[in-house]
Amino acid sequence: EAFALPFIGADSCLRAVCGDKHLPKTLASQYGFQVPRVLRICNANDRHYASEFPFPAIVKPNYLGASVGIDNSNIAAGSSDAQPIVSRLLGNGFPDIVIEEYIAGREITVSCYHEIGGNIRVRAGERYVVKDPDYFVTNVYDTSWKYTGKFFETDIREYRPLPSSVTKAIEDRKSVV
Repeated sequence: EAFALPFIGADSCLRAVCGDKHLPKTLASQYGFQVPRVLRICNANDRHYASEFPFPAIVKPNYLGASVGIDNSNIAAGSSDAQPIVSRLLGNGFPDIVIEEYIAGREITVSCYHEIGGNIRVRAGERYVVKDPDYFVTNVYDTSWKYTGKFFETDIREYRPLPSSVTKAIEDRKSVV
């Protein structure tokens, strides 16, 4: 992009927005999407979440993807559980942390893209463990699954067609996305 060369994918501005876990949820919420509640924490003394946040929650680095810094020990049942996780992540060099409302259940990834001509295509899928399809209902899909041989014990179940309510909500908001 900086050298004006053609490329595939999001521009640097969109990548910056999407790389920040707090900002997209804030924006999506402002445009009427239901998202888990999320708070950004920048230092270990920032404890405003102790009284105002709905637990359980998952505590994770704000600016990393691919589940870096996340495993089952990042799930906090209450504010007293969250504080040591925040301290550990900040101590490991992560500059800011998010505390996100934890919603147990199946995690569905929804991908949206434009086709030539402007039509929006929406696809969704769920990663699951072949021998235990409900494993990720109560466990985190963390780096131990993504970067070891355990990855090959998983598969993706694609959802087709998506519920019309989902595709309509995306279509109705495409001008803001």
